[in-house]
Amino acid sequence: MPTITLGEQDIHYIERGEGAVLLIFPDNAHAAQGYAAEIEHFATRFHVLSFDPAGTGQSTRVVKYHDEREHDLWNYQADWACHLLMALGIEACYVLGAGFAAWSALHFAGKQARLHRLTVRGVVLV
Repeated sequence: MPTITLGEQDIHYIERGEGAVLLIFPDNAHAAQGYAAEIEHFATRFHVLSFDPAGTGQSTRVVKYHDEREHDLWNYQADWACHLLMALGIEACYVLGAGFAAWSALHFAGKQARLHRLTVRGVVLV
């Protein structure tokens, strides 16, 4: 599984499939691997991307930027997702937010994507 360094933290991510990008925000207490079945299912029609937020899964265990994370966790995760997409050269995506991460998906679609000049093609909240 690939890892990318963003903001002095190693962020683990999963990519599967081809086509339009579908970004899956995993529930706040879970890592991307917790959605392995969903990732494989959607990978038959999309280029699926999901990541382990810092402090979860295979990403950096020591979380930096505690003030940002504690002040606004969902916006913090949405911002990380934007930087991941930009680092991977992805300019547009569909977004799926699961559980409490639906808030992160909303922050991504409503604010962060626009600030980072990314295009949101659609949003699904579960």
